[in-house]
Amino acid sequence: MLVAITGGDGDLGRAMQRCAPSGYSVRVIDRQAEPKSNTDDYRQVDVLELPALTEAFRNVDAVVHLAALRSPYEAPPATVFMVNAQGSYHVTLACEAMGIQSVVYASSICYYGYLFRSQLAEPPYFPIDEDTPSYAEDSYSLSKRVGEDIMKAFVQRTAGSVVSLRYAYLLAGGATGEPLKHDSARDMSTDASSAKSWWTYIDLDDAAAATWLALQYAVERHGSYEAFNIGADDTHASKPTMELLHQVYPQVELRYPTALGDTSFTALYSNTRARRTLGFRPSTSTWRDRARLKDLA
Repeated sequence: MLVAITGGDGDLGRAMQRCAPSGYSVRVIDRQAEPKSNTDDYRQVDVLELPALTEAFRNVDAVVHLAALRSPYEAPPATVFMVNAQGSYHVTLACEAMGIQSVVYASSICYYGYLFRSQLAEPPYFPIDEDTPSYAEDSYSLSKRVGEDIMKAFVQRTAGSVVSLRYAYLLAGGATGEPLKHDSARDMSTDASSAKSWWTYIDLDDAAAATWLALQYAVERHGSYEAFNIGADDTHASKPTMELLHQVYPQVELRYPTALGDTSFTALYSNTRARRTLGFRPSTSTWRDRARLKDLA
């Protein structure tokens, strides 16, 4: 099966190439002139260029749509929204033109709309699950919510199948045995922006594995749309979860309080649906031990 990955030369796309299941081959689609990917099937295409994108999907069996501006700060707000929303719409049009019916869409924890608010806002309950309402207001979060609506419309038009993955904050080497990179060892306990995303993260390789599981799930179905949270089982904070909640969110309802012991680092971003439906299993976290050893060195 040939899978096109838009934005496939980015971190997640390259991680997906490293762990592609048997029977799957990858066509990398990206706007970079000089790819970092070690691939023989690379197409330099911007998702805003619909004719070129459609041609790049020729002979493709399924699509993973990762291409996007990744925060509201990468460009003016109107540009962020336009690139992400129009790019997603173009992907659906190109799929429709080429008869492609299986898509995985890279949504985000920002779908829920809390991370980029100017002030801390309380969610209705913890843990956050896929039924938590979206309160998106910034350009990036809105683009992800609209992107999911675009994917639902594609399913409605074509009887295709789309899985949207609401990834938590991607970290390389935070859980697996690879060298710690960038801020993978950073303790988010006192980070104000991390409090707005509930101290969540997902290891990059775990996110790649989840994406392949989602694609396999989409290929097996017709006329369906589903969304899943993709996050680690623990927070990326050195303080236990209950301590963080008492400090930052003391009034928020806990729907599953028995899972949060006083010394537990249990995540507040539920991956239960992805576990049950996709068979997703995050790596056992090692970042605390490795960060502690790094501090002692």
